[in-house]
Amino acid sequence: MGKYASQKRSKLSRSRQRGLGQGLQALEDRKLMFGDAVSVIDPVMELPVLDLTPVGAEAADTCIDFEDMPPAGSYVVGDTFVADNTGLQAKFTGEAFTWSSGGMTVGGAATVSHANLAADAGQEIGVNNILLNVDFGGAIPGVRLKFGEYGGNLNLEINGTLLNFEDFHAIDGAVVGGVNVSVVNGFGNDAGELTLVGTINSLKIGGQELWIDHICVADRPQEARFDWGDAPDQPYPTLAVNQGAHHVIDPNVYLGKRVEAEPDGQPTAASDGDDQNAGFNVDDEDGVTFITPLIQGQMAQVEVVASTDGWLNAWVDFDRDGSWTTSAAENIFSAQPLVAGANILSFMVPAGAETAKPTYTRWRFSTDATKLPPAQPVGIPVPNGEVEDHLVRIEPGDPDPQRRYDWGDAPDQPYPTLAANNGAHHWIDPDVFLGSTVEPEGDGQPTFASDGDDVNGVDDEDGVRFLTPLIPGQVATVEVLASTPGWLNAWIDFDRDGSWLGGNDLVFSGQPLNAGANLLSFLVPASAKPGPNDPTYSRWRFSTTDKFLRPTQPGPAVPNGEVEDHLVFIQETDPDPNGRFDWGDAPDLPYPTLAAHGGAFHLIEPGVHLGERVEPERDGQPSVASDGDDQVSGVHFDDEDGVNFLTPLVPGATAKVEVIASVDGWLNAWIDFDRNGSWSSTPDDHIFAGELLHAGSNILTFNVPASAVPGPNEATYSRWRFSTTDRLLRPSQPASDTIPNGEVEDHLVFIQDRPEERWDFGDAPDRPYPTTLASNGARHLINPQIYLGSRIDAEADGQPSLAALGDDAAGVDDEDGVKFLTPIVPGQEVKYAVNASVDGKLDAWVDFNQNGTWEATEQIALSIPVAGGANFLSFAVPADAVPTPTRPVYSRFRFSTDGGLTPEGPARNGEVEDYRSLNGDLNDDGKVNEFDIDLLCRAIHAGAESGDLNGDGEVDEKDMDYLVHDILRTVYGDANLDGVFNSTDLIQIFRYGQYEDDIPNNSGWAQGDFDCDGDFTTGDLVKAMQSGAYSPTSLPAPARSADLLGAVLDSIDDDDLDDWFGLN
Repeated sequence: MGKYASQKRSKLSRSRQRGLGQGLQALEDRKLMFGDAVSVIDPVMELPVLDLTPVGAEAADTCIDFEDMPPAGSYVVGDTFVADNTGLQAKFTGEAFTWSSGGMTVGGAATVSHANLAADAGQEIGVNNILLNVDFGGAIPGVRLKFGEYGGNLNLEINGTLLNFEDFHAIDGAVVGGVNVSVVNGFGNDAGELTLVGTINSLKIGGQELWIDHICVADRPQEARFDWGDAPDQPYPTLAVNQGAHHVIDPNVYLGKRVEAEPDGQPTAASDGDDQNAGFNVDDEDGVTFITPLIQGQMAQVEVVASTDGWLNAWVDFDRDGSWTTSAAENIFSAQPLVAGANILSFMVPAGAETAKPTYTRWRFSTDATKLPPAQPVGIPVPNGEVEDHLVRIEPGDPDPQRRYDWGDAPDQPYPTLAANNGAHHWIDPDVFLGSTVEPEGDGQPTFASDGDDVNGVDDEDGVRFLTPLIPGQVATVEVLASTPGWLNAWIDFDRDGSWLGGNDLVFSGQPLNAGANLLSFLVPASAKPGPNDPTYSRWRFSTTDKFLRPTQPGPAVPNGEVEDHLVFIQETDPDPNGRFDWGDAPDLPYPTLAAHGGAFHLIEPGVHLGERVEPERDGQPSVASDGDDQVSGVHFDDEDGVNFLTPLVPGATAKVEVIASVDGWLNAWIDFDRNGSWSSTPDDHIFAGELLHAGSNILTFNVPASAVPGPNEATYSRWRFSTTDRLLRPSQPASDTIPNGEVEDHLVFIQDRPEERWDFGDAPDRPYPTTLASNGARHLINPQIYLGSRIDAEADGQPSLAALGDDAAGVDDEDGVKFLTPIVPGQEVKYAVNASVDGKLDAWVDFNQNGTWEATEQIALSIPVAGGANFLSFAVPADAVPTPTRPVYSRFRFSTDGGLTPEGPARNGEVEDYRSLNGDLNDDGKVNEFDIDLLCRAIHAGAESGDLNGDGEVDEKDMDYLVHDILRTVYGDANLDGVFNSTDLIQIFRYGQYEDDIPNNSGWAQGDFDCDGDFTTGDLVKAMQSGAYSPTSLPAPARSADLLGAVLDSIDDDDLDDWFGLN
């Protein structure tokens, strides 16, 4: 298997997926009922639903659904089957599957299944540890298929290019084998859709616990070489007949991730026709992202992603007159330079921009045209690049730019919250407010939870506390905290009709308040409509200038003070009139909170609780914010203070929580990780079962399942039950169970998105060495605290280079953690230093035999413990190492906290550093030659420390002998370093004309200085000849060379010749 069995994700049942979808739909329906204010941008509301299915793309005769396959049929490696016999056919052949470690298996199988895990009806193929070769009998223009992935290791090979990855979403936007890849979903443990656009000659797909179905071949699109816009044609210029903007497709020049060709403009009301053309609707309109809303009179920000440097021209139809040329203001960017990657740009939205309905924008990018119009007039050369059209909404300007007012936050429409709907607001007097503070807003802050005024800044919605449940026909009590004496007006939408103007909705009219806490009572009408699971809304207005107010603010006279809107629940009955129990406050239904639905509760026993205190309630206190338990009782106390989350909740990570207990006891706790409205659908939700707590603070850890559904802006809920009488409890309290003592606390939590994985790669030459992803190269998931040297930087892939410096060239030089203190000399010991950021383990290899692999026998550090800081280590070099001394020796050093690493594959933290060692290459040019000899001469004369080539700790003539004889494997006199000392070398050195020229230090090895004194003299010739290696057989044949040699020899004294040959 590609991953250890303990790492495999559990399957998400189909019923849970459906339940989650239904729950989300219900939430959306409730949001829409109350008219959430939503702005931005692409796609935009108020448009008809469009059929996005390409004509003919899903026809039965162009798709394979495996319906003709024998039920439960199973196929292994080497087996072949054909599907379907009713239309499109393909031959499927089982092949070996590649694990994430790089190994392969032939033990898998493909099985006909009815599990519907690929989200398509009927039969499907379950693929487990096998690769299916799909042969359509020839090249095809594209493929779309349904999938369900539940195992965590996938193979996809297109046109001979194989990828091994964890989830399909990881390859969304990639180009594999020249084919564009697009993925819907594919985050793991889910079903989705894979689309491949481009000529496919061969296709193979496989995985662990992968299901595939409904494989469709794209219709061959009409031949096209232009990219066109998709704004509505007439009024805008989109179709060719109306001079529609278009660009010649250059595969290197586009916006976003890709560009695709169309035969003509693709006008649609949603400006998304460019995503629906050809065989499959691949979205290539992904280069422009609006970062801020477009608000009248304000600057807006947009991110434009370009594939390369070029120029941008862009327009917004601010006045919605169907033209982008009405005013200069609509040409928001003209010949705007872009750089490759993300560009953050700003532009002004005119104060008079039309806000009634959405409008359209056009974005044109090119490298061969600086300034472009929004159309493409006849006679003007067609530029390269891409055009993108986007639909946007322009928001009304800020009605209160100076932030002088406090506004409400109940849902706008039906309730009056926004200025456009006469929303209630108060001018801020720093001495007149409810609760502890008041803060200004630019407009109403409508939200479903009626907490927009809180999330917009400081939580100032703290002046009203409901002390009793709201029960039809009974008196309710509320605490209202005023900063100064004044008047209160308040309304509750008892009949839940979206209005506070009903006869019974006014609960306080001109009610005098004193400074401080005011306990007030009001009758809940018998006709009030209970909704334990569906909230209604209340508005509370306090002022010292106006005694009587309405829930709206229609006129110009604005009172001082504050307005607070609160979400409330109307209960059916009072299950605990004596207030003996503590109840939860998560939203009731889906969760069990109210007594009517088996809500969890505990018998209050003094001294047994979580946090500092426990307080009684008459029933569950459900609230969207899970803080209803903090808003009850005669005097308000926040008793939900026993659980503190110390770390974020990230799928696949470990989280830490502090639980404070008053006494020793047992804890049971649940978190709705899959956000399906249940704490009992999976064992993963039950994070603590009978966990023993001690009095005081308890620091606990738990695993967040990899399948947890992130929602950084959408909460899920947790329940914590503590007791000294019952060790094991359920999240509900069935009538048949005994009632435990203690306390229940419900907490709203957020599951964060997995942080973007950033990896550090090696940079040794790829193939032979494993460096790139395609070669399962060594890589480390970056933890900013764990690295070698002084820093670490991220790369998208391995950075192979002959000098093993690609990781430095790709960004900051972070290859600074290892330093060789002595050279790699066969048969000797090498000393080296390793600088680590923290304590960890080192695995390292040196390719001693230079065969392009780091073998097990070449591992010099086997998970050696190293301490944070400098570490001085050593290793022995085999006597037969470095068979070719003039070729570099590559080494790999991998540092992590876990150890146990190989030269390839991933590590969960740390860093990999690759080094090239070439003993004798003193100038670091990748070669050992005469320049290095000359540098060594200077080092010897200067007494330098660098240049110890033989590893004896000294820099002297012995290093020169080692360089000449052992590394270069030649002799003194071989001036041209061809391995032979012969007449060619003599001709070369005398041609330079430096023999005894009385110019000091002007000669090097190539000029005849063999004794390292800087000059070519008789002494050098003597040193060369005394080696006895001179070979005259290679005397050059041409007469000119012979004449030259003779002339040279004639110029030399006989005594010099005697010295050469040792005759004196």
